[in-house]
Amino acid sequence: MEFKNYFALAHNSRGALRSPPHITLHMPFSWADRKTTKLIGTLENLAAGLNPFEIQLKGFGCFEPRVIFIRIEPAADLNLMHKKTEYAFKTELNLFNAVYRNEAFMPHLTIAFRDLKKEAFNKAWQEFEHKPFEAVWKIDNICLLKHDGQKWEPFKWFPCTALTV
Repeated sequence: MEFKNYFALAHNSRGALRSPPHITLHMPFSWADRKTTKLIGTLENLAAGLNPFEIQLKGFGCFEPRVIFIRIEPAADLNLMHKKTEYAFKTELNLFNAVYRNEAFMPHLTIAFRDLKKEAFNKAWQEFEHKPFEAVWKIDNICLLKHDGQKWEPFKWFPCTALTV
């Protein structure tokens, strides 16, 4: 959140503040309230079959000309989580829009969103392109976010509880 706040104050980019820090496993979708039980059951089963793991955050990246993010080092466990999510959503929920514009899964943490003006992006990217940053983030749950008309809010958490043998 510290970087999101920085971009809001220094570059008038507040879009990233409308969601908690997260890695998108499936693109946003519409879902009827009457089918929420099925969605929750699918996510409970999915998370119950996953082990907690850690990912490495290292440096910054961008989607020119407006988005800046924290890079995530390649991680087999995260790729597996994504593949299992994609499979469960296709087979159990009949949702197929797991990727954006048919692009490959590129996990990242957005810190400056599409409301970042091009001029501000250029200035900010010069500042962040080579800025050092490293952290470890423990992944031990899946969170279903729900849009309230203004921002994305956690709707329900699903702990990863599989036990390795």
